[in-house]
Amino acid sequence: MSESKSGWFTVLGIAMVLAGIVAIGTPYVAAFAVNIFIGWTLVFVGIAEVVHTFSSRAWGGFLWELMVGVLTAFAGFFLIFNPVAGVLTLTLILAFSLVFRGILRIMMGMKLRPAPGSGTIIAGGVIALLLGALIYAEWPSGSAQIIGIIVGINLLVDGIGMISHGGAESTAAEAT
Repeated sequence: MSESKSGWFTVLGIAMVLAGIVAIGTPYVAAFAVNIFIGWTLVFVGIAEVVHTFSSRAWGGFLWELMVGVLTAFAGFFLIFNPVAGVLTLTLILAFSLVFRGILRIMMGMKLRPAPGSGTIIAGGVIALLLGALIYAEWPSGSAQIIGIIVGINLLVDGIGMISHGGAESTAAEAT
């Protein structure tokens, strides 16, 4: 890996660590920010799907694509205008997402072995897996706080993994 690419790992890692610290320090703000961001993203994606559907009317899946676009936009508006219910829903989605993310990180770390930093990536995967299981076990109590803290911890650990991997790759590039 070139030195500039390993530098990007480090920069991304630092940004993730800082974002993690902010999320942990303000968990309710982080939870509702995530909720609103996802809501608006779904609204824009839904609108884009509806526009796309009308621009390709000849396509056989017109009605299905239209329904998908409307449903996506509706889900976005649900999150925006029902933030508490949205945070509860997102907490459950976060639990499942962390479980699967953890599994994928562990698999990625195993594939990268014995590269420097692979152990940290595996550890991040194990932590994500355990956090996902913990959220699911405790849902729905404390959902807003859980989202902010868990997202913050996950960003923090992944950021440390990126910094570790970037630093190791940079050191390996200097040695050659």
